[in-house]
Amino acid sequence: IKKNNRYMGLTIYTRRSRSKSMGSDHSPFARRNIPWIFFFAATTADYHQPSDSFDKASMDLIQKYARLTYLIAFELANQ
Repeated sequence: IKKNNRYMGLTIYTRRSRSKSMGSDHSPFARRNIPWIFFFAATTADYHQPSDSFDKASMDLIQKYARLTYLIAFELANQ
């Protein structure tokens, strides 16, 4: 992740999962010790509330995360 991020210049924090009982899409992976990535493109005061909307997300971050994900997947596929 960090190696491929040199092309994107994002601030990346990595850590191991602290809990196996998370309530998100990545939970089944975490429970089986399968590495997973979770990107945030918008952390607003109304995150996951009825007033939250897609336009509050950063299109620039979404694009960079998509490119970073592609680079990571490309490298993994070639291993």
